[in-house]
Amino acid sequence: PASPTILKLQFLYLIASPAHLTHTHPAHPMAMRRAFTRSLQAATRRWHGLHAAAEAELGDEAAILESLEKPGAPAGWALDKSESGNGYFRLKGASGDVVVDCELKAHAPEGTGFTVYVTRNGVTGDFSMRYSAEDGCNLLEGMTTYKNKEKATALTADAAFSRENHYEGPNVEDLKETELIEKTFEFLEAQGISTELGEYVHKHVQVLEQQEYMNLLADLKAMSA
Repeated sequence: PASPTILKLQFLYLIASPAHLTHTHPAHPMAMRRAFTRSLQAATRRWHGLHAAAEAELGDEAAILESLEKPGAPAGWALDKSESGNGYFRLKGASGDVVVDCELKAHAPEGTGFTVYVTRNGVTGDFSMRYSAEDGCNLLEGMTTYKNKEKATALTADAAFSRENHYEGPNVEDLKETELIEKTFEFLEAQGISTELGEYVHKHVQVLEQQEYMNLLADLKAMSA
């Protein structure tokens, strides 16, 4: 009877190579060992292919990151949350009553979407904005309100689910014949929501997105080493 070692090699060979599906595998233990070694070497070469590709891409992307402008936050604003892997960042105004959130997925070369939360007199306004890189200005895309600041701004799964089912507000296109959009912009500008802030959000999210992509490449490189 075959020894446990030979049986183990036979099993490893069978699962390592699809050759057993089309022809009989070698019966001699040395031939089996050579075939198994070749299978492992082929698999290693495939892994190293990903490793080399990720390493090369990482070098290219490092040069791109170096070329990106990395502006500081405008006066009166501070980064509150901007950790790697979060997929978003948050800015807070000096008073803490004005908060700006931006998700990486809201970024595009032509502009970046972000949300402004303003809390005054027991009401939190939720204003969906977009900075247009082409026009160099902020655009209002939607607005709603909350009676509870925590429901509007909490970074939890429950709060996010609650916001998804909250009244989304009117279609701003339907408000163009009123003064509401103009007066909303005036109100937001008084809270520090300037074009300078919108431009900062747009540029900062590009840097974060680039860093996240480089983190992914580094992980692929490590995984395929």
